[in-house]
Amino acid sequence: MNDNNWLNFQSFQRNQNIIESINNYLIHLSFNIKGIDDKFDKKDLLNYKEQIVSFLNTLEKLIDAAGTKDNPQTISGIDDRFQSLVQNFNQAKGKKTKFKSLLFRQRPTDVLPLFESSSQEDIKKLVKSLTELETLLEDHASEDINEILGEF
Repeated sequence: MNDNNWLNFQSFQRNQNIIESINNYLIHLSFNIKGIDDKFDKKDLLNYKEQIVSFLNTLEKLIDAAGTKDNPQTISGIDDRFQSLVQNFNQAKGKKTKFKSLLFRQRPTDVLPLFESSSQEDIKKLVKSLTELETLLEDHASEDINEILGEF
């Protein structure tokens, strides 16, 4: 496996880990909205939440460094695939018909208070934001797989 494929593989794994956390947390939130006990272990839920919050905090720090769609900048200290993900996030913010959630209308850290809210409206906003983030991550993971399997 060449270096580029290795980066794609690592990117795919990173995306899958955060997608798994988002999926599980979305299941929890969906049951919460319907007033159903989801039977998730509190420790697992906290872990999913911490992974998502950590990812959003990292994304927050990097989106400004990545520049704009018209003037992308190289971010030092991260691999090319993660930089590509950050640039994809910035580009998605301009796709207002596909990405309409609070996360893509504002900044990643603006979503963080929603994790602590018990308001049904805030929970719905969080679900929408996480669902759209999951879409972005799945699209990025798909690019990784295409690069990896393109040689076979």
